[in-house]
Amino acid sequence: MLEGFKETSNDFLDRGEKYLDASKRYFKLKIFQQVSLSVNILSLILLIGGSVFIGIIFMSVALAIYIGNALDSIPLGYIIVGAVFFITAVVFFLLRKRIEDVVISKVSDTFFD
Repeated sequence: MLEGFKETSNDFLDRGEKYLDASKRYFKLKIFQQVSLSVNILSLILLIGGSVFIGIIFMSVALAIYIGNALDSIPLGYIIVGAVFFITAVVFFLLRKRIEDVVISKVSDTFFD
């Protein structure tokens, strides 16, 4: 009887070790997946966001010059474009909670998939 108990406990230990090993490998893969996804998203944001930012700068300067020429006052064109950016920033500030909720929802869907 003691021999059967020893054999059963050894079997449980082997199964426990296999389970822990499989869990360890699973978590390593899950961490790798999350890190690679994060690096991918960050690099895309930097590349696309940087390109869009530079484009917005050039378009803003061109728009300010165009408006300034139309109003015969280049500084007034820059003031109008600056005001548009300021108003946009205020709107984003007022909507920050909704934007946060959307971002958190999207990121949680991605990470807890």
